[in-house]
Amino acid sequence: MIFATDDLVWAKGDYSELMRPYKNIDLGKCELEELSFLELVRIFPNRSIREIITMYGVTGGVQDYIPCWNPKLSLKDCIIRHVLSPRGYLYNEAENFLRTQLRETSVYETILAVLAKGKNKLNDIYQETGYSRAKISVYMKNLAGFGVVKKLDSFETGGWENAKKGVYTITDTFIHFWFTFVYPHLTALDLMSPQTFYERFIEPEIDYYMDEYFVKVCREYLALLEQTGSLPIVTGKEGTWIGKKGRIDIILQNDVRENVVGYCSWSDKHMSLSHLKHLEVSMEQAKVKAVKKYLFSAGKFDDDLKDAAAQDETIELVDMNEL
Repeated sequence: MIFATDDLVWAKGDYSELMRPYKNIDLGKCELEELSFLELVRIFPNRSIREIITMYGVTGGVQDYIPCWNPKLSLKDCIIRHVLSPRGYLYNEAENFLRTQLRETSVYETILAVLAKGKNKLNDIYQETGYSRAKISVYMKNLAGFGVVKKLDSFETGGWENAKKGVYTITDTFIHFWFTFVYPHLTALDLMSPQTFYERFIEPEIDYYMDEYFVKVCREYLALLEQTGSLPIVTGKEGTWIGKKGRIDIILQNDVRENVVGYCSWSDKHMSLSHLKHLEVSMEQAKVKAVKKYLFSAGKFDDDLKDAAAQDETIELVDMNEL
């Protein structure tokens, strides 16, 4: 027998009570995963890699969202038609989800809007909203229970004193997109056309927003390398090191503490030696050494960086199209 539901409250609460009389029976429970970047590539073979990665950063690969992305329309037109237009398939989807799962949605919406602005510590949210820290903690716990936010734990390294602690992030991709670009400007959306809204509020900033989701795609690429035996280590742990003054987007570590690190840049048109230096400074702060450093770029690699990679076999440059 298979029980299927899209009601998270029921799945996380009532289901357990319902199954209590059958606790001696071996029962399985699974949650449908989002589609991977590679699966989106297979679904949309005629779209450019850049468009597919951006689509991934809007939908998160949620299977129910994918059919509305018409392969004949540009990504911009899909967002205008399905996200920004009142009759669109995903118009108000984020807020409707919150209303069906949670009470006092205005409070949750305020907290999510602050998180989307990059204010990601409890004290930052407190200063922005005026809500007590205890109240914020409760609401964050509720949001985490529904997979909307999570507390980020920096990868454990020798540079723990340089790590940033107590950082939260929005993990539901579409909710993140909505509260970054649409929710703060809902009044403007009522007053202008969806196309004008996109060009004014989304188009200028979407590349910076995409930096975070490019990291996820790059991590998937490294996982595929490992599956084919092309990664220099067998991963035992993985994560991100979040420093007070720097960041290592990807750290993969094996059982003897050998590391592979990744630096990912979507918004910069060129990647140069300065980006490599930024990674190396972050590695010093984290007290991390690496057997391989992967630098991923959605743009081009400058000649100075190419020369450095040619002379140092620990440096690997990965063009976006190789993904």
